[in-house]
Amino acid sequence: MAYFGSVRLPDGTIVELFREPDRREWRELEGAVDPVDGVRAFLVGDALYAWAPAALHRDVEPALRKRLRGARGSWLPLCIRPAVATVTVTTSLRGALPPSERARIERRVLRNRTLRMRLGDRPAILFAGELAVAA
Repeated sequence: MAYFGSVRLPDGTIVELFREPDRREWRELEGAVDPVDGVRAFLVGDALYAWAPAALHRDVEPALRKRLRGARGSWLPLCIRPAVATVTVTTSLRGALPPSERARIERRVLRNRTLRMRLGDRPAILFAGELAVAA
């Protein structure tokens, strides 16, 4: 697709959003973030929304939800590291996932044409757990 628009976060940061970024847009996204940190995105239903700079999902989500009023499907938070062909499903998932749920999420990620175009047919899919609160 292409450039989707921009949103202003409460701290004043402007975040540029891309829906199903093309090759040129991937280069822009990757150039705007630390390769270790990766490109942040949501898979909303079957559509990928990625952004730069690497703002946190919890900060971008309210503004993106406003822009996508009525969007159907669940929101899957992702961190994409093209340099190592890895997608991490981030910590907003609560608790341990049963194997069947992990497999369902993996299939959903692999179904996205934009991710396959950028990462190949078999990227590594990781699941980040929540960190325990320090005592």
